[in-house]
Amino acid sequence: MPIDIQDRIANLRLKIAAQEKEIILLEHECQAIASDLADFEDRYNRLIKPLSDQIDAAKSALDKMRDLLFQQQAGDDRQTIEDLWRDTPSPASERYIPPHERDFAIPEPIEPAPKAAEPKSIKKLYRQLARQYHPDLATDEADRERRTKIMSLINNAYQEGDLEALKTLNEATSEQKTTVVDSQMPLDVMRLRSLQQQYHDLAVQIRDLKEKRHNLLYGHMMELKLEESIAKSHGENLLESLADDLQTEYWRHIQELDVLRQQVR
Repeated sequence: MPIDIQDRIANLRLKIAAQEKEIILLEHECQAIASDLADFEDRYNRLIKPLSDQIDAAKSALDKMRDLLFQQQAGDDRQTIEDLWRDTPSPASERYIPPHERDFAIPEPIEPAPKAAEPKSIKKLYRQLARQYHPDLATDEADRERRTKIMSLINNAYQEGDLEALKTLNEATSEQKTTVVDSQMPLDVMRLRSLQQQYHDLAVQIRDLKEKRHNLLYGHMMELKLEESIAKSHGENLLESLADDLQTEYWRHIQELDVLRQQVR
């Protein structure tokens, strides 16, 4: 026995409500993880990031110096070392925004929909739809016939006190309304399709939030934070060790750059 369309709508609304709750939980989880990482990431970016930027700038200068040396060795003297330094941009310094200052918006709790709509809400929406689709606003007979059919749906929903039906009509596109009146499609079918689209959109949002949570939990920054905890248990400071290694690497590049500079005319 086929499931009644009202049962399908009711089941879909239950699933959508569960999706909305899951989204709230996922957003809270992501914010909690980001907040947990905030202190470590802030220290990392204050101590390690400037050194990484210096190394990137030194590597870029080395690449250009090697290119210049190769050109001169090949007999191309059109570019000088002064041109090289003049054309080399300074490393961009962007303001670091720690995770706890980023826009992790916490949605308001979802309140259960009232069982019966307030008369004022229904009347307001009814008048809004009537002003939009009243037959007297028709431009020709075909438009008048179409508006008359739509107004019939609006009037029926209003007389039954069905706010959800009025909302469905209000949110439907002109094409969807035309499909309903031309094919005699029941309004419930349009409502079901609207809920199916909402269910799909929420499923995509849940997928994206799960991916975001996974990236926070298993990303490079969390890995370093865990390594820091292990190092701390052994009386070591991970970030200071990383900073020392980066300083050593930086000065190695600088020394190589000095050697190449002496070879360039």
